[in-house]
Amino acid sequence: MVEIIKPHNTESSSKSGPYIDLLAACREEYHRRLKVYHAWKSKNRMRTDEDDNQRAPKCVTDYAEHNPAPAATAAPQEVTMNRQQRYFRIPIKRPADQYKDPQNKKGWWYAHFDGPWIARQMELNPDMGPILLVAGKDDMEMCELSLEETGLTRKRGAEILPGQYEEIWERCDGIQYLRSAIESKQARPTYATAMLQNPPTEHNPAPAATAAPQEVTMNQQQRYFRIPIKRPADQYKDPQNKKKGWWYAHFDGPWIARQMELNPDKRPILLVAGKDDMEMCELSLEETGLTRKRGAEILPGQYEEIWERCGGIQYLRSAIESKQARPTYATAMLQNLLK
Repeated sequence: MVEIIKPHNTESSSKSGPYIDLLAACREEYHRRLKVYHAWKSKNRMRTDEDDNQRAPKCVTDYAEHNPAPAATAAPQEVTMNRQQRYFRIPIKRPADQYKDPQNKKGWWYAHFDGPWIARQMELNPDMGPILLVAGKDDMEMCELSLEETGLTRKRGAEILPGQYEEIWERCDGIQYLRSAIESKQARPTYATAMLQNPPTEHNPAPAATAAPQEVTMNQQQRYFRIPIKRPADQYKDPQNKKKGWWYAHFDGPWIARQMELNPDKRPILLVAGKDDMEMCELSLEETGLTRKRGAEILPGQYEEIWERCGGIQYLRSAIESKQARPTYATAMLQNLLK
């Protein structure tokens, strides 16, 4: 098994840049070779063999076959935790069960993508124990396609919240399985291994780092929330409480990075960390209780859709250009896009 090495502490981001690019290129080549191997294996499989060892659902592999994605380019965001975390769930039916189960009982395939590549995978089937897989230890049984190649981001209803994934992962003893892979040095470093080894807390949100500020700020979990609100000044104007507004929050680790408020018949209120600190929520995520509020957490895409529609990109860009925005995950993502 090929081991993807990870960079050690570096004195400056400028010195680590070429090393990070090399690491990204190695990971890209590794997954390319996995694809070649599985294509060869599939081509040479006897027709009578049952393809019971699915690495990914058929709809995913079919999409990749008919919609080849362009090769990913190595970028600074290839630092272990400097990547977007996305989680998916789609229904499946194993080929070997198509005649055994006339009632068409379906299972579920879960995937956690750490940036463009899969980090953890689960398969839950009726009358079977859960199948848990982690990057490094189980590469040969896992989906070898990049997130873009799978088409999952365009599959309606496939993306789920991190908490939904983690609840199932924990219930299926995923934590113990991943810890065992780490201790036996079989697990490749990913966001999941980093979180298990160094769980973030309110007082210690992230390990100390000597990288550039952009890399430090992105060493956090990103979470997004939406809750209904009614401004105190409107309580007498709308006694029937028909016109409610919405409060949106993006937390970069324990602290808020962006905030929106949408009220009926009013312009949206946009706020970003640094420029608008005095008007923003000053509480930590733990103190707000939002993580325990049922239905409050939303997907990143849902937040970004509203943010973009309300002119949030232009507002954040203006704050960055005027040097009023504090470095956060949001500022780093926008600056990377503008390069």
